[in-house]
Amino acid sequence: PWREVACDPDLADTAAFCERYDFSPADSANTIVVASKGESPVMAACVVLATHRLDVNGVVRRRLAARKVSFAPADLTAEVTGMVMGGVTPFGLPEGLPVWVDAAVMERDEIIVGGGSRSMKLVLPPATLAALAETCGPERRAVVARELTKLHEELRRGTLAELAAWATAGVKGEVVVVVDGADASVDLDDGELVERLRTVLAEGSSKRDAVDRVVAATGARRGRVYDLSLTI
Repeated sequence: PWREVACDPDLADTAAFCERYDFSPADSANTIVVASKGESPVMAACVVLATHRLDVNGVVRRRLAARKVSFAPADLTAEVTGMVMGGVTPFGLPEGLPVWVDAAVMERDEIIVGGGSRSMKLVLPPATLAALAETCGPERRAVVARELTKLHEELRRGTLAELAAWATAGVKGEVVVVVDGADASVDLDDGELVERLRTVLAEGSSKRDAVDRVVAATGARRGRVYDLSLTI
């Protein structure tokens, strides 16, 4: 369902690649690693079209349940993904790194993403949930967040296989897909989790939603986060 496009490593950055190989930036989907600030940063890989701005200080920060979030620098991106900027692919990322896909990516007929190195790109249909189910395993759990911060906000949870089947009927509105990673709670002590809960609660979320968001952002066990929420 995909094809490989070889490219000059010096032309792997989006603008240069699209100009040289005659692809539209509107079909170019960049995989961008973001990280929260602090001693134990929580990270995610965000897939967004080159023509769109990644809302780091809004949607991304809220989904990470963090006070401050920024783009991961090149050296941290390479350390976490094993790939260099200009070649990062959303497929084959480490288990502990959630993949979040912007809704606009799913609206394209075909997208171009990194191929794992600066010398290759992948061209494929944006059937992201189905592809993630195959790549990450159908039993990997995920959350589809629809119309965040709006009147008809909806969170749908399940395995990737379940969500892929649900999405075949069509999903309206803006969505964010959060894929569960390995349990990262070993790197977060109770104080850090409580601080993340406080940050989300300060934004007006209910305790239930705050627990959901912190669990999705950190990979910590839900029971542990719920127990900590009762102390606030």
